[in-house]
Amino acid sequence: MMQQLLESLLEMPSVEGSMVMTDDGILVRSALAENLDEESVAALSSGILTTIGRFLETGSGMTRIEEVVLSASEGKLVFVDLGRSFLVAVTRPNLRLSTDLVEIRSVAGKLRKVCEMKPGEKTGIPSR
Repeated sequence: MMQQLLESLLEMPSVEGSMVMTDDGILVRSALAENLDEESVAALSSGILTTIGRFLETGSGMTRIEEVVLSASEGKLVFVDLGRSFLVAVTRPNLRLSTDLVEIRSVAGKLRKVCEMKPGEKTGIPSR
């Protein structure tokens, strides 16, 4: 189910790949375009999340990352909290915050339910 949800994001023209990572940076699953190196994306994402998390813990008044959109010249990284893990989406520069980000958040909500499931439990999430 998790793999199907990640692959569904690849159907969006603006998304090049996605992955689920634990809070401590361990890759759980990914669905990336061929031009993206899984280890590189995971290492970069882990570093970014760790750095932001440390900042939040040291007196910023904020306690936890909920969502981060990091913009670069050739695309964006979107991080969405899933509870004990994060959805990371790698996008092209043409990501539309009004519609594409809404879809990424929707998939994150479904992934959150999958991540909370016990082994053998059914999701209740309809397949696409």
